[in-house]
Amino acid sequence: MDENNVMAPRPAMTPQESAPGAAASMVCGIVGVFVVGLILGIIAIALAAKARRYIAADPQRYGGKGMATTGLVLGIIDVCVWGLLIVPWIIIAIVGAAASGMH
Repeated sequence: MDENNVMAPRPAMTPQESAPGAAASMVCGIVGVFVVGLILGIIAIALAAKARRYIAADPQRYGGKGMATTGLVLGIIDVCVWGLLIVPWIIIAIVGAAASGMH
């Protein structure tokens, strides 16, 4: 307020643009829950890290921190879950190959 008790007009707020990679990270994380999570999870983590760096460098310009965080968390979940699903199959294949070579 100024001296006449009149509120000064607020400057127009320009909408922030999403940081590069924020939305893609989230999409990769979501899709990775259902298909090729090991690959998409790694991509989601990398894109989220890139987006978070952009946001940290210029928070006035870039938004999308929630999307980047969602992509990061889902990417980590994708890698862990799919890793736990794939590792037993790899062990079974190795043991099976070793056992068939013993005959």
